[in-house]
Amino acid sequence: MGRIASRKGKLTRQTCSVVGKFGDHTGIHSDLHGTQDSANQVAMITRTGSTLHETSMRIHAVELLPTTIVAGPSLLTRASALDQVVGKLRAGKVYRREDLAYVSNAVDRHLREMVSGGALKRLAQGLYYAPKKSVYGTLPPDDQELLATFLRDKDFLVFSLSSYNTLGLGTSQLYNKTLVYNHKRHGIFSFGNRQFDCRVKPRFPKTLTPEFLLVDMVNNLDELAEDRNLVLQMVVRKLPGFDQAKLKRAVSNYGSAATRKSFARWQDG
Repeated sequence: MGRIASRKGKLTRQTCSVVGKFGDHTGIHSDLHGTQDSANQVAMITRTGSTLHETSMRIHAVELLPTTIVAGPSLLTRASALDQVVGKLRAGKVYRREDLAYVSNAVDRHLREMVSGGALKRLAQGLYYAPKKSVYGTLPPDDQELLATFLRDKDFLVFSLSSYNTLGLGTSQLYNKTLVYNHKRHGIFSFGNRQFDCRVKPRFPKTLTPEFLLVDMVNNLDELAEDRNLVLQMVVRKLPGFDQAKLKRAVSNYGSAATRKSFARWQDG
């Protein structure tokens, strides 16, 4: 009996010591009784105290972690989609809006962002240019590339009224106007700082020839800043120097009614 009492006292002292260490976390009173019950409660107190202590340490560690802002999935997806569209661009190429709609799930927003970022230049409504750079800076779009995209057709002829000066007929004026003979669009169109005079024609050659230019100059004589009578006198004088078979075909294929009459008179005379 003395040994049991001594054991009870020892357990009671241990219990009080544990309770004093962990305070109110355990909710255990110091007046525990019973040998086995006391031992079980002491074991439970020790386990609970350890868990609470570890939990407290973890919470404290989490509070000390630096706060990091992570981009949400929607932002990452949006940036990735724009990068995919930019990756499809080729420097020097002209695009229509619908060309990029095939590779973009938000084409209007992507176009605004690409223009703002310099990946594209806006030439006109719905028409964009992927800049091509050289050692001298950004190059303008190639006329053939630009017009083929604008017209949705590769069958056209581009030249300037200044081309008439190569005929040796005394004309010397320079013109900013660029003519575009084609089958689809008629009117003056501006793309960036360039202006094109598009004219629908039933026929025109693939390339410029002296005979075509001569016939076309007579067609457009009223548009030239030249003395009309002097130019016509030079045409009659220089007429024998052209290939007559090619000239005859050019007059027949490309001359206006008035031009055909004029050449018939000159050649018969």
